[in-house]
Amino acid sequence: MFDERIMEKVNEDIWKLNVEINRYKKILENINKNKTRSKYRNKTTVRNIIKDLERRKRMLQKLVIEQN
Repeated sequence: MFDERIMEKVNEDIWKLNVEINRYKKILENINKNKTRSKYRNKTTVRNIIKDLERRKRMLQKLVIEQN
């Protein structure tokens, strides 16, 4: 069904999402310490971005599981 190249791309996308999630978690951590100079000063905005990225990651992981 799924081509090996497509699965590699999906795994790469999951990896990129993990990197982004970790980046935003670090921003949130800095907001909590009042040490941020980023454009994201609002905790709710950053939390929503993290939730959205995690949702995308879960969808891709479900796709991988279904194909195996």
